[in-house]
Amino acid sequence: MADKSKIEWLKGPGGELGASWNPIVAYRGRRRGWFCIHASPGCMRCYAEAMNSWRGNELPYRVTSQNKLRIELDEKVLMQPLHWKQSRKIFPCSMTDHLGSWVEDQWIYRMLAIAALTPQHDYLFLTKREKRLAPLFLNMNLRLRVAWEVREFLLGSHVTIQALNRLRNEWPLKNVWLGVSVEDQERADRRREQLELVAKLGWLTWVSYEPALETVDWVGWNFLKWFVWGGESGPRARPFEVGWGWRALDWCRLAGVPCFVKQMGRNVRVSMVTFQRRFGGVMSFNRFDQKAGEFIIKLKNRKGGDPSEWPEGLRVREFPKVQ
Repeated sequence: MADKSKIEWLKGPGGELGASWNPIVAYRGRRRGWFCIHASPGCMRCYAEAMNSWRGNELPYRVTSQNKLRIELDEKVLMQPLHWKQSRKIFPCSMTDHLGSWVEDQWIYRMLAIAALTPQHDYLFLTKREKRLAPLFLNMNLRLRVAWEVREFLLGSHVTIQALNRLRNEWPLKNVWLGVSVEDQERADRRREQLELVAKLGWLTWVSYEPALETVDWVGWNFLKWFVWGGESGPRARPFEVGWGWRALDWCRLAGVPCFVKQMGRNVRVSMVTFQRRFGGVMSFNRFDQKAGEFIIKLKNRKGGDPSEWPEGLRVREFPKVQ
């Protein structure tokens, strides 16, 4: 799990691949994998948990698994971005949550120190654990902690001095993005306040509305610098009603927030209201779900990730202006 990730929102404007970066690992004996704990309904079909079951330590992302594992920060993996000379978007801890209770504060400081040492990259952190977000990133000692870790890497005076000057003059770091995952209205209401607090301090903030499980009212989220949304993929994907995404895009337009439509997901629905308002009665559907009162669309792309199969108005993949 490292360079050349195929995650759509990690790609550059020219299609350059980004990277996932997973320095936090979990061992069960000699079996190396990852660890996390389900935090909310969006975790039910967790891709990382599925991957860990067949190419990791094979344990589910449950509280009961934690005492069977040795969780640590892999220093070799931690250093990887230092060797990636070409700039790219990086998704830290794509296989876990960097604000999980099993993640030590110092590990987070060291990841931020790597970000300070590599200004050519953009780091897009994402969490479902908002309660730890503001206390950590609003801490007045955070910059000093990160600076200390920069010195600890012993990379040579020139590189270290540049990073320390960056911490002194460019705080919060302009290549670090702090984001939350939102899947429904309850999680949106719960996570907005903490993210807004760090945004007011100057941190760049974004939201991943994925997997979108219901419509969300985005009023009050105007502090965002980027918005990504998508339906759920996988063989047991929960329904995604296209109108939810359309309403999110409408809000982005009004708020002036760049929007990136990642995918429709595997279980795509169109309600009668969306059909009448958005499609004007012109579109082919596979069948109509009488019970739900929705049209069902079966797309050729199994993740619903091919924009050519979407309504033209949703073929939107905007990137924020960074640094």
